[in-house]
Amino acid sequence: MSTETPDRILRLDAALDRTGLSRSTLCRKMEQGAFPKQIKIAERCAG
Repeated sequence: MSTETPDRILRLDAALDRTGLSRSTLCRKMEQGAFPKQIKIAERCAG
């Protein structure tokens, strides 16, 4: 997994649409390190 700054930050719904994965599968992949973890964008917003 790369530690570079991402080119673009997608919200969760956009990532789900692009990957075709379910929410639970995407969250599991984030925990396993197979998908980039969410980054806090604002107080109540992550991407």
